[in-house]
Amino acid sequence: LPPLIKGKIEGQLSSTALTLGFNDETTGSRLWGKLDDCVALPDGRMMPLDHKTRACPPDDVSYTEQYYLFQMDVYTLLLERNGYKTSRHAYVVYYCPEDGVLHDGIPFSVTVHHVATDPQRAYKIFTAGCACLAGPLPESSPTCGYCRWIATRAAQLAIDGAVPMPAARHSATAPAVPEDLFA
Repeated sequence: LPPLIKGKIEGQLSSTALTLGFNDETTGSRLWGKLDDCVALPDGRMMPLDHKTRACPPDDVSYTEQYYLFQMDVYTLLLERNGYKTSRHAYVVYYCPEDGVLHDGIPFSVTVHHVATDPQRAYKIFTAGCACLAGPLPESSPTCGYCRWIATRAAQLAIDGAVPMPAARHSATAPAVPEDLFA
Protein backbone atom coordinates (compact mmCIF):
# COMPACT_ATOMS: atom_id res chain seq x y z
CA LEU A 1 0.00 0.00 0.00
CA PRO A 2 1.14 3.58 -0.51
CA PRO A 3 2.82 5.01 2.62
CA LEU A 4 0.05 7.57 3.24
CA ILE A 5 -2.57 4.83 3.72
CA LYS A 6 -0.47 1.91 4.94
CA GLY A 7 -1.83 0.82 8.31
CA LYS A 8 -5.09 2.73 7.74
CA ILE A 9 -6.80 0.11 5.59
CA GLU A 10 -6.86 -3.67 5.58
CA GLY A 11 -5.44 -5.67 2.67
CA GLN A 12 -3.10 -4.83 -0.16
CA LEU A 13 -3.42 -3.24 -3.57
CA SER A 14 -4.72 -5.75 -6.07
CA SER A 15 -3.41 -6.36 -9.56
CA THR A 16 -7.04 -6.58 -10.72
CA ALA A 17 -7.84 -4.79 -13.96
CA LEU A 18 -9.17 -1.36 -13.03
CA THR A 19 -11.20 -0.73 -16.22
CA LEU A 20 -14.17 -3.07 -16.02
CA GLY A 21 -17.41 -3.45 -17.92
CA PHE A 22 -20.18 -5.85 -18.82
CA ASN A 23 -22.85 -6.18 -21.47
CA ASP A 24 -26.28 -6.45 -19.92
CA GLU A 25 -28.58 -8.76 -21.89
CA THR A 26 -31.71 -7.44 -20.17
CA THR A 27 -31.19 -3.85 -21.32
CA GLY A 28 -28.97 -4.44 -24.36
CA SER A 29 -26.56 -1.90 -22.89
CA ARG A 30 -23.01 -1.87 -21.60
CA LEU A 31 -21.89 -0.48 -18.25
CA TRP A 32 -18.23 0.21 -17.72
CA GLY A 33 -16.04 2.26 -15.46
CA LYS A 34 -12.54 2.64 -14.11
CA LEU A 35 -11.70 2.21 -10.45
CA ASP A 36 -8.91 4.30 -8.93
CA ASP A 37 -7.63 1.21 -7.11
CA CYS A 38 -8.81 -2.08 -5.72
CA VAL A 39 -7.83 -3.70 -2.44
CA ALA A 40 -7.45 -7.47 -2.08
CA LEU A 41 -8.46 -8.51 1.41
CA PRO A 42 -6.66 -11.37 3.19
CA ASP A 43 -9.60 -13.72 2.39
CA GLY A 44 -9.35 -12.92 -1.35
CA ARG A 45 -12.41 -10.67 -1.61
CA MET A 46 -12.05 -7.30 -3.36
CA MET A 47 -12.92 -3.78 -2.22
CA PRO A 48 -12.98 -0.67 -4.41
CA LEU A 49 -10.56 2.02 -3.19
CA ASP A 50 -11.25 5.57 -4.33
CA HIS A 51 -8.96 8.56 -3.80
CA LYS A 52 -10.39 12.07 -3.26
CA THR A 53 -8.69 15.39 -2.58
CA ARG A 54 -10.34 18.17 -0.62
CA ALA A 55 -9.32 21.35 1.17
CA CYS A 56 -10.38 19.77 4.47
CA PRO A 57 -11.62 16.34 5.54
CA PRO A 58 -15.37 15.66 5.61
CA ASP A 59 -16.98 15.87 9.04
CA ASP A 60 -18.06 12.23 8.99
CA VAL A 61 -18.92 9.25 6.78
CA SER A 62 -22.37 10.71 5.96
CA TYR A 63 -20.60 12.99 3.43
CA THR A 64 -19.21 9.96 1.61
CA GLU A 65 -22.57 8.21 1.74
CA GLN A 66 -24.33 11.26 0.29
CA TYR A 67 -21.89 12.07 -2.51
CA TYR A 68 -19.94 8.91 -3.38
CA LEU A 69 -21.93 5.85 -2.33
CA PHE A 70 -23.52 5.34 -5.76
CA GLN A 71 -20.06 5.43 -7.36
CA MET A 72 -18.87 2.76 -4.91
CA ASP A 73 -22.03 0.70 -5.57
CA VAL A 74 -21.24 0.79 -9.31
CA TYR A 75 -17.63 -0.26 -8.73
CA THR A 76 -18.80 -3.21 -6.62
CA LEU A 77 -21.30 -4.17 -9.34
CA LEU A 78 -18.55 -4.03 -11.98
CA LEU A 79 -16.24 -6.19 -9.90
CA GLU A 80 -18.94 -8.79 -9.26
CA ARG A 81 -20.13 -8.89 -12.88
CA ASN A 82 -16.52 -9.56 -13.89
CA GLY A 83 -16.30 -12.59 -11.61
CA TYR A 84 -14.62 -11.09 -8.53
CA LYS A 85 -15.85 -11.85 -5.04
CA THR A 86 -16.33 -8.64 -3.09
CA SER A 87 -16.79 -7.69 0.53
CA ARG A 88 -19.64 -5.37 -0.52
CA HIS A 89 -17.70 -2.55 1.12
CA ALA A 90 -15.45 0.19 -0.25
CA TYR A 91 -12.77 2.54 0.99
CA VAL A 92 -12.93 6.24 0.13
CA VAL A 93 -9.70 8.00 1.10
CA TYR A 94 -9.55 11.78 1.41
CA TYR A 95 -6.21 13.59 1.05
CA CYS A 96 -6.21 17.13 2.44
CA PRO A 97 -3.22 19.48 2.24
CA GLU A 98 -1.92 20.87 5.50
CA ASP A 99 0.25 23.88 6.25
CA GLY A 100 3.84 23.30 5.30
CA VAL A 101 6.82 24.49 3.31
CA LEU A 102 6.40 23.82 -0.41
CA HIS A 103 10.07 22.96 -0.95
CA ASP A 104 9.88 20.33 1.78
CA GLY A 105 6.93 18.63 0.07
CA ILE A 106 3.26 19.24 0.69
CA PRO A 107 2.03 17.49 3.83
CA PHE A 108 -1.38 15.84 3.63
CA SER A 109 -3.75 14.58 6.25
CA VAL A 110 -5.47 11.31 5.33
CA THR A 111 -9.02 10.36 6.29
CA VAL A 112 -10.37 6.93 5.41
CA HIS A 113 -14.07 6.20 5.14
CA HIS A 114 -15.30 2.62 5.00
CA VAL A 115 -18.79 2.27 3.47
CA ALA A 116 -21.10 -0.66 2.80
CA THR A 117 -22.00 -1.03 -0.87
CA ASP A 118 -25.04 -2.46 -2.64
CA PRO A 119 -24.47 -3.52 -6.25
CA GLN A 120 -28.19 -4.22 -6.72
CA ARG A 121 -28.93 -0.56 -5.96
CA ALA A 122 -26.50 0.42 -8.74
CA TYR A 123 -28.00 -2.12 -11.15
CA LYS A 124 -31.52 -0.87 -10.46
CA ILE A 125 -30.50 2.72 -11.31
CA PHE A 126 -28.59 1.52 -14.41
CA THR A 127 -31.62 -0.38 -15.75
CA ALA A 128 -33.94 2.56 -15.00
CA GLY A 129 -31.59 4.86 -16.91
CA CYS A 130 -31.49 2.45 -19.85
CA ALA A 131 -35.30 2.28 -19.90
CA CYS A 132 -35.52 6.07 -19.84
CA LEU A 133 -33.08 6.43 -22.72
CA ALA A 134 -34.88 3.76 -24.76
CA GLY A 135 -38.25 5.43 -24.27
CA PRO A 136 -39.82 8.17 -26.31
CA LEU A 137 -38.52 11.70 -26.12
CA PRO A 138 -40.56 13.85 -23.77
CA GLU A 139 -42.35 16.86 -25.13
CA SER A 140 -40.13 19.90 -25.53
CA SER A 141 -40.38 22.48 -22.78
CA PRO A 142 -39.08 26.05 -22.54
CA THR A 143 -38.03 25.33 -18.94
CA CYS A 144 -35.81 22.40 -20.00
CA GLY A 145 -32.13 23.35 -20.33
CA TYR A 146 -31.49 20.58 -22.85
CA CYS A 147 -34.45 21.63 -25.02
CA ARG A 148 -33.24 25.25 -25.01
CA TRP A 149 -29.74 24.11 -25.99
CA ILE A 150 -31.05 21.96 -28.86
CA ALA A 151 -33.21 24.81 -30.17
CA THR A 152 -30.31 27.29 -29.94
CA ARG A 153 -27.89 24.87 -31.58
CA ALA A 154 -30.35 24.01 -34.38
CA ALA A 155 -30.89 27.71 -35.07
CA GLN A 156 -27.12 28.31 -35.20
CA LEU A 157 -26.61 25.38 -37.57
CA ALA A 158 -29.37 26.72 -39.84
CA ILE A 159 -27.65 30.12 -39.92
CA ASP A 160 -24.32 28.44 -40.72
CA GLY A 161 -25.95 26.30 -43.43
CA ALA A 162 -24.94 23.08 -41.71
CA VAL A 163 -26.88 19.83 -41.59
CA PRO A 164 -29.63 20.04 -38.94
CA MET A 165 -29.28 18.06 -35.73
CA PRO A 166 -31.42 14.92 -35.43
CA ALA A 167 -34.39 15.18 -33.08
CA ALA A 168 -34.10 11.65 -31.69
CA ARG A 169 -31.60 10.62 -29.05
CA HIS A 170 -31.12 7.11 -30.38
CA SER A 171 -31.60 5.01 -33.44
CA ALA A 172 -33.70 1.86 -33.68
CA THR A 173 -30.98 0.43 -35.92
CA ALA A 174 -28.09 1.14 -33.58
CA PRO A 175 -25.33 -1.46 -33.81
CA ALA A 176 -24.94 -4.05 -31.06
CA VAL A 177 -22.51 -3.26 -28.26
CA PRO A 178 -19.20 -5.07 -28.95
CA GLU A 179 -18.21 -7.61 -26.29
CA ASP A 180 -14.71 -6.15 -25.97
CA LEU A 181 -15.66 -2.47 -25.72
CA PHE A 182 -13.58 -1.17 -22.81
CA ALA A 183 -13.11 -4.74 -21.59
